[in-house]
Amino acid sequence: MSWSVGIVSARVVASRGRPADAKARLQAILAATRKYGFVSYQLEADLALGETEMKSGQTETGHARLVALEKDATAKGFLLIAHKAHALSRH
Repeated sequence: MSWSVGIVSARVVASRGRPADAKARLQAILAATRKYGFVSYQLEADLALGETEMKSGQTETGHARLVALEKDATAKGFLLIAHKAHALSRH
């Protein structure tokens, strides 16, 4: 399965009320994308993970992740992801 499909799949799982399963999938994707250096997928997975954390009641963890992601994405030139992280961290 491709990483983009895995990220979308995890979002669907989270929306169906299984955030722990979604988080596990996203953390596995994060580990793989970091290992192989696929920055865009890493940032997308981190965004999905932060969103999942925020929506599942782990607001402190999610907020911290999204704030860090916004800075990281901005520094790497991924401004759309930075903007999305900023918007999600405000909820």
